Formats: sequence, structure tokens, C-alpha cells
Amino acid sequence: MGLQSYGSYSNAFREIYRVKGIRGFYEGYVAGLATSLPYSATFFLTYELLKKRIARLTQLETTRNPPYYVAMGSACLSGGIAAFATCPFDVVKTRLQVQGGGSFYDEPYKGFVHAFKKIYQEEGIRGFFKGAIPRITTVVPAVTISMGTCKL
Repeated sequence: MGLQSYGSYSNAFREIYRVKGIRGFYEGYVAGLATSLPYSATFFLTYELLKKRIARLTQLETTRNPPYYVAMGSACLSGGIAAFATCPFDVVKTRLQVQGGGSFYDEPYKGFVHAFKKIYQEEGIRGFFKGAIPRITTVVPAVTISMGTCKL
């Protein structure tokens, strides 16, 4: 069933519930967590390490309240690193969320692990990094602005 065939949100809600039950609203949820948790951990760990390193290089006395440019620079680099590092999880999550529904990936994945194995078998390591550039180019500006403005 394609996205256009629902006609409205209420029809989509009813149809998803009719076909898949309440579980239909949570497809890709575990994969979403498997993407968000490592992303956040990688981002904040890298952010703090880079912030300290930049502070040392620029001879700042403390990293507790660094200038906004230190926060923004650290966020920019950390966002790119975390987005790239978690790209395989994001690919699996996205494929689970869009399977069926007339998408290119109509072949059903049975879950996170099955999708991970199937992508690797059919596409190799490169399959996990499809969409890496768009992911990085959307994440980096968002985290740079958010971390930079929360330091103003």
C-alpha cells in the first residue's frame, strides 16, 4: 500500500491498525533506539573531548563555560563523527520504517538483526553507508546551531 493511497491521516491510522494492529505504529522503534542511543553517546563523548582539546589548544583556562565558537566547533565535528559512526543503524532503522508501503524496499525485514544481516549479505558494508552524506549534512548544522546557541 503506497503512501498516497491512504488519503488522510485518519485513514492511514485506521488502515495501519486494521492490517498490523497496535504494533504497526511501532515498526522501526527498536531500530530508532538503536540509532539514537549510540548517536547521543558518541556525540556527547566526542563533544566533551573536543571541547577540552580545543580549550587546551587555544589556552583557555577552563572548559566549563567555553566561548560559543569552541562549543560550535566541537559540536560541528562531533555531529559529523557521530552521524557517520551510527549511519549503519540509521540505514537499518529507515529500511524497517519504510518497508512495504510501495517503497523500493518492499521485501519485508523480520526485525533489526534480520535487516542488518540481509543488508550486509546483499549490499556489503557499503549498503550501511547509503545516505551518509545527506545524514551528515543535516545533522551537522542542526547540532552546531543548537549547541552554539545554548552557550549564548
